[in-house]
Amino acid sequence: MAEREPLSPSQEKLLEFLRAELRARRGVPSWPKIARACGWSSTRSVGYNLDQLARKGHLRLTGGQKGIELVGAPAGFALPVLGDVAAGAPIPPPGEGEPEHFEFERVFGGEDVFMLRVRGDSMIEALIGPGDLVAVRRAPEAADGEKVVAMIDGELTLKVFRQRAGGAIWLQPCNSKLAGIKLDPKKDNRVIGVLVGVVRAGN
Repeated sequence: MAEREPLSPSQEKLLEFLRAELRARRGVPSWPKIARACGWSSTRSVGYNLDQLARKGHLRLTGGQKGIELVGAPAGFALPVLGDVAAGAPIPPPGEGEPEHFEFERVFGGEDVFMLRVRGDSMIEALIGPGDLVAVRRAPEAADGEKVVAMIDGELTLKVFRQRAGGAIWLQPCNSKLAGIKLDPKKDNRVIGVLVGVVRAGN
């Protein structure tokens, strides 16, 4: 396959804006809206750069100002469900093997996002229960109050990240019947990701 011609900065800006509108499911923007977003004073610049993107194979023009189709734009995507995560006592992390996938539109997005299925009831007061799927963005750090997936002695758990006075870090459940877990810095205890969304089980 022949290599595509490089894009100018204006064409890159236009293409990224169109992709963002598609991800947000706002449909094809009007030419005046495109011109404003790209900092152009005239819609003539929109037409010229759309023509160039079409010529270089990044989109198709199908007629009229709304007739714009991005080449290769996905209708949705799948995130890997790597295994289970405890919302109670920590459990072993997922093993090797082909993961199942959960497919949906670009709600959470990003190559650094994965999903885990919740087991246990330590997060029920945050409306996260057994069988729910949580979308997690890989991150080695978290802010106080964020929900995180953490590795505790080689096992995974879902809790609220809390940083106390003096620097002590606790993983707090959202279940008033359960106690928090204080992270021991001398052990293999660390945050591996921050919760970005929940897909609730059918009930």
